[in-house]
Amino acid sequence: AFVKLLVAPFADSLVSSGRLSILGLRRLLSCSGFVGFGLGLCLCTLTTSPITVTASLVVAKSFCSCHAAGFKTNYLDISKKHTGSISGVGNTLATLSSTIAPLMAGTIIEQSGWNTVFFLCFVVNLVGALVFGFFSSADNLDPVG
Repeated sequence: AFVKLLVAPFADSLVSSGRLSILGLRRLLSCSGFVGFGLGLCLCTLTTSPITVTASLVVAKSFCSCHAAGFKTNYLDISKKHTGSISGVGNTLATLSSTIAPLMAGTIIEQSGWNTVFFLCFVVNLVGALVFGFFSSADNLDPVG
């Protein structure tokens, strides 16, 4: 949560100065969040030290703070009128994946260990960054009038 306090004014300054468009900002922060989180998890595979693993997880979660001004705010960009519904659908899909992920992770850990889970999370986050980076939009889709 602390990192969000730093990301918000940084994001505002990038847009208000004209250095980035809203879409550019959303893409920058979302992709940074996805890739940074994935890399932080990959760092966990390089050590067995509890302190280093904990530090890697803190770094990973810190990158997730970029999502607050990234894709999570993008709901407001694409529709002012239906933001609640769009957010609800997005959060429902995220919740569904969150219910399946522990079952999959448990199976993978039993067969291959934690390193495979961390690497798989990196791949999923990298795909998320690529999809959002290439296909996101900040165009308002509400009908005019």
